[in-house]
Amino acid sequence: MNRYIYQISRIIKKSQNRNILSRWISILFFNLIISSCLYAAFDEMNVGARAQGMAGAFTAVSDDVNALFYNPAGASMLKKSEFTSNYGKLFMGLDDNSSIGSSFMGFVYPTERYGALGMSWYNLSLSGFYDETVLSLSYSYNILSKIAVGVNVKDLMRKFGSNDYTKTAIDTTGNTRLDIEGVSVDPVFEKSRRTTNISGDLGLLYTYSNVVSFGFSAKNVTSPDVGLIGSDKLPVTYRLGVSYRRNNYLLSLDALNENSDICIMTGAEKWFTKNNIGIRSGLLVGNRRLSNISIGSTLKFDDLSFDYAFLWPLSGIKDTYGTHKISLNIKFGKKTISVGETKRIEKAKRIEAEKKAKEESEKLEFEAERIKKETEARLLEAKRKEKEIENMQKSSAIQEAVMLKTMKKSEMEKAFKDAMLDYQKKVSRGIGVIERITQLDKVIKKYDNSSINISDAVKERESVLKIQQSLRKDYNYSFDYYLKLKSRGAKKEERKNILSKIIEKYKGKGIDISEAEKEFEEVK
Repeated sequence: MNRYIYQISRIIKKSQNRNILSRWISILFFNLIISSCLYAAFDEMNVGARAQGMAGAFTAVSDDVNALFYNPAGASMLKKSEFTSNYGKLFMGLDDNSSIGSSFMGFVYPTERYGALGMSWYNLSLSGFYDETVLSLSYSYNILSKIAVGVNVKDLMRKFGSNDYTKTAIDTTGNTRLDIEGVSVDPVFEKSRRTTNISGDLGLLYTYSNVVSFGFSAKNVTSPDVGLIGSDKLPVTYRLGVSYRRNNYLLSLDALNENSDICIMTGAEKWFTKNNIGIRSGLLVGNRRLSNISIGSTLKFDDLSFDYAFLWPLSGIKDTYGTHKISLNIKFGKKTISVGETKRIEKAKRIEAEKKAKEESEKLEFEAERIKKETEARLLEAKRKEKEIENMQKSSAIQEAVMLKTMKKSEMEKAFKDAMLDYQKKVSRGIGVIERITQLDKVIKKYDNSSINISDAVKERESVLKIQQSLRKDYNYSFDYYLKLKSRGAKKEERKNILSKIIEKYKGKGIDISEAEKEFEEVK
């Protein structure tokens, strides 16, 4: 680049009073030399209205097709094929009506297993006087679930226009240089006004979590020589970035190093109305008193979106209307899931399943412990009551035995008949089977060793036991029917109604209905 500065200085010396030329040189000087951190030769930092709305802090974001130039590793993060076309008008309102424009078109095709392929075209032009073009092929792949790498292979082309000033040559002594035909010719453009070379970019994107990402890129890694005469090597440009996104907002920070020139870029983005409208802003600062602010917005319609960005230089060129960028972005095709995304989804599912299984296991252990304690408490209470009843029965039996010894046979027969009559009255009032058996057992036990006939009580007890056995069969049939309905996927409410009817019908009938009661507690 120093050779071009020298040539420009020679032209200025020769054309000190030519205002038009001075304006041309001012434009070229400011945009290609002074602001080297922002717009150096073959610098694609001014690509994409969305990225520029965040002052170019896009290395760790790289979630759209513009990642091809900011960080090619981000291309593998795209879920659909994506195309973009954007145009920028740099420093509008220059006093000589000169036009500085930048254009970019890019396309990314993601695959599920083989990474993402991309291609792009970039152009920077200065009113036909100066032109830069970059053609690039890109590839990105997730080497791990959270790490993606990318590479660009690109052709760099530089072209200078032709006019009276480029044909005028002044040597180091101040004399005009002529070719063999006597026509003046500038030694810089003597052989050609066009140069081309091949170079490449590398990128790395690390998705630390769902909200934090880190990015790194190295541009022009081969330091290609794009000089017309002599050597004019492009420096390697390093970018390091971090981004933080949650819900509908995004924060990003980038640091750039090029030939010891340092730039710091920071940006913020916010989305509204179901992510259909986005706004953003950014700030860029660097050495050589470089500073720049930017704002931008997006209007999105499903897979179609429009971006706009406005950049205002806080130093350098003054009295312009700033830089304006517009982009059209289109997504199309089937949504793909990359290998890295598949691994992340599988890992997340596995972690969730393990977490759920652990929670379920802890819940079952807690429930088992609770049931164990309740069962132990019930057994202790049942034993205590059983002991009380046993003691009461012993005491009652002793009293009755003493009383029976003093009674005559006729008196015992009358007492037995009264006991059976009392039993029949209770049966007519609807006492349950278990109560009937208990009542009969008391009568039989009381008069079993006496001389009276108690066959009526014995026969009645056998009859009640048959009823109990029949009820047990009916209960088992009813509960088996419930279990069949359950296995066929009966609804919870239907199961609850059936169980409540079973419990109501067989409770207190002297049969074990604990299974039905347990099921009812589970569906209640």
